[in-house]
Amino acid sequence: MKNQPKRNLLQVFALMLALLFVVMAFAACNTGDNGNETTGNNETTGGTDTTGGTDTTGNTETTGNTDTTDNTEDTTEFVPEVMKDPEKAAKINELLNLKHELRVDENGDFKVLVFSDVQFNNPALNRETIDNIEAVTKREKPDLVIFNGDNSFAINNINDMKLYVSNMVGYLESHRIPWCHVYGNHDGESNAWWSSLTKAEQQTVYEEFNYCISKPGDEDVFGVGNFVLPVLEYDSDKIAFNVWCLDSGAARGVYADFEGQHVSINGNTFYAHYEPMQQSQVDWFTESAALLEEYNGAPIPGMMAFHIPLQESFTAWSSKEAQNLEWTGEKRENVSAHAQDVPLFAAAKENNILAIVNSHDHVNDFMVKYQGIRLCYTACIGNYEYHADDMLGGRVVKFNTAKPDDVETYMSYVQDRPEIDANSPILDLVINDDGTVKNNIIGRPVPTVVDYAGGFVDVIKDSTLDQKVLHFGRESSYK
Repeated sequence: MKNQPKRNLLQVFALMLALLFVVMAFAACNTGDNGNETTGNNETTGGTDTTGGTDTTGNTETTGNTDTTDNTEDTTEFVPEVMKDPEKAAKINELLNLKHELRVDENGDFKVLVFSDVQFNNPALNRETIDNIEAVTKREKPDLVIFNGDNSFAINNINDMKLYVSNMVGYLESHRIPWCHVYGNHDGESNAWWSSLTKAEQQTVYEEFNYCISKPGDEDVFGVGNFVLPVLEYDSDKIAFNVWCLDSGAARGVYADFEGQHVSINGNTFYAHYEPMQQSQVDWFTESAALLEEYNGAPIPGMMAFHIPLQESFTAWSSKEAQNLEWTGEKRENVSAHAQDVPLFAAAKENNILAIVNSHDHVNDFMVKYQGIRLCYTACIGNYEYHADDMLGGRVVKFNTAKPDDVETYMSYVQDRPEIDANSPILDLVINDDGTVKNNIIGRPVPTVVDYAGGFVDVIKDSTLDQKVLHFGRESSYK
């Protein structure tokens, strides 16, 4: 029994050696000859790169949750050559950068809805105008809404302005519809009767809203809010269509202050008391259009929206019959363009602009296609200032990539309007005993027969109605 402790020690030593061999064997089984390391989350990375800089895992990373990600892209990234020029690239990126991306849909369509002259002076905004905006937007389902100036006046407090804009765009914000705005002659107007926030102050309020994609524009360019909204193709980052927005200037006094400087042509007056658009805006537009065309590798069709019309709108309306131009709508008042004109129309023609949408004159809603450009009015949407109930609405401009040389455009009215056949006599315009005229179809009073002097109009006696009515010939300007 005296050798028993020695034997016990030998047995313990043998057991320890056996355990050591087991541990070494286990370690050898879990360590590869190439030195690969296995992490606790089952992510395997090669310790030796056998491809001279190529990842031997094929960009496939296996994690503990067995989520396999393939980093291969389905489409080639669109990187034009011009973007290699740092100076040009910075300018192009500024033009392209939007809070919300705009794209044509799978059919190549993009629809713009233009409202104008909301023009209320109380932050609550009148209920009728809010309802008008909602009704037309619901019907048209636009991809973009533009408020085309004279959006407000006499709002002189930031909090009041926030409430006002919230009421104006509430439906658009709640339905996540991108929208933008330009300024008219009344937006930032301050005079002897009222004061308004400056356009720069208003701009900060507008841009706080989630779906406002307006921009303040280049500080070196006249006005506030000269910007472009590029609309991308459905399945690439190439530009399909551009929406250009411009500041057309503010009132710089009243009519009497510029007596003798107003310009009258064929009974129409162009006004000198509005700030004229400036050459800096034309230069910015042409330079920006050229940059985007270089980026795209091809000309880009587009439209413009600004408040005060160009003189060419009156020229187009006046010459539509003589030149057999395509036209729609009515001119019920003066085309109140600037007395001092700038060559914006010529620049638009040279840069593939298909439509220009203006407002300012609340009861004009005509469109004339003039020298390849559809010169359009949108009548007002607000019913606080002067208006015609049957004209309240917005103008739609619809672009499709399959037809890049033209756009579809029409007025979308709050009220339904009957279609009037221009080839047939209209026997519901009744002349009252006092000489006024009532249109029983549309329901609006017409002051005098002289309003329709542009066409062939005869006063006839209708035996059935036993009333005097107006007969419109085929060439009448009223359609």
